[in-house]
Amino acid sequence: MNESSNTPSLRETSPDLSIVIPAYGGEDELEKCLAALAREEKEKRLSPNTEIVVADDATPGGLSKDLIERHKNRVNFVFGKENLGFAGNANRGVEASAGRVLCLLNTDMYVEPGYFVDCLQPFNDDPKLFAVTGQINEPTGNNDGYKTLFMDGVQVSMQTVNTSDALSSKRAPIPYANGGGSFFSRKIFMDLEGFDSIFTPYYWEDTDLGYRAWKRGFHIRYDPRHVLIHDHQGTIGKEKKKRVKRIFKRNRRFFIWRNNTSQGLFSLVWRSSIGPMLKAFLTLRLAKAMEFFGDLKSVPAIAATRKRGFTLDVRSDQELLELWSQSSEDRAKRQEKSNS
Repeated sequence: MNESSNTPSLRETSPDLSIVIPAYGGEDELEKCLAALAREEKEKRLSPNTEIVVADDATPGGLSKDLIERHKNRVNFVFGKENLGFAGNANRGVEASAGRVLCLLNTDMYVEPGYFVDCLQPFNDDPKLFAVTGQINEPTGNNDGYKTLFMDGVQVSMQTVNTSDALSSKRAPIPYANGGGSFFSRKIFMDLEGFDSIFTPYYWEDTDLGYRAWKRGFHIRYDPRHVLIHDHQGTIGKEKKKRVKRIFKRNRRFFIWRNNTSQGLFSLVWRSSIGPMLKAFLTLRLAKAMEFFGDLKSVPAIAATRKRGFTLDVRSDQELLELWSQSSEDRAKRQEKSNS
């Protein structure tokens, strides 16, 4: 076992909803996150049968005894013996949970009143529904819950909207559900084998999971009725910006290699890593060249995943892009009509 739980007796009945909070330090943010959940439960907007799991990713020195003592009667703390990064730690928390619907929250996410109202019904009504993301309000004014995605060759772009944008108030299909601030079907999450550890320590694992879900025939929705505040990068933001940027770009390449099956893997790797690596060597930018070289050790695992996907996927990349494009065009037309 790679984890231990402090409160195995908390689960008396099978919960409909499990709230899973991956944690790595950030106790002030975690306290605020848990306080928001306690408020919703006190106001009877969150069932007392809801399971709350905090998965600690081997925080140096561990979570404080005071924090654990304060919440031990309501929260199931799962303590990882090894630091796995976001993807592995989120999977660890999910595996320790039992709810048929999951809600994944980051420690720096604080739900607004009514966030959990009607969160289960969509999954009851639609067995193909994989995930629902609500409105995720960030300090910048962006709504990180609503997004678009476009992939062409070795290029992939994503876009969110401002919280004041009319699109923020409308339900819509979206390419993926955020790894924090979303509801998931637990069964489908497990069938898809959760977040891929290749994206350790963070970034792009949720985009990858959502893309794979769409390809397998499931779908994901944006629903603005579920609103939370995200103090973005509450934990990641403490790391050096240069390292965070490097990880983001590397995992973006991995996402393209893994999911753009309309083009050959060798072509994608050559254009996005091998070619730039050779150019960096020739211009004596050796550190940059070694970054690209380090990517190549992940190619065999990605090749195996792509091969498995060929036998399981029911939608092509082009079908997904057309589906999301049509949805975006329809929403734009409705918005234009409402403004006229």
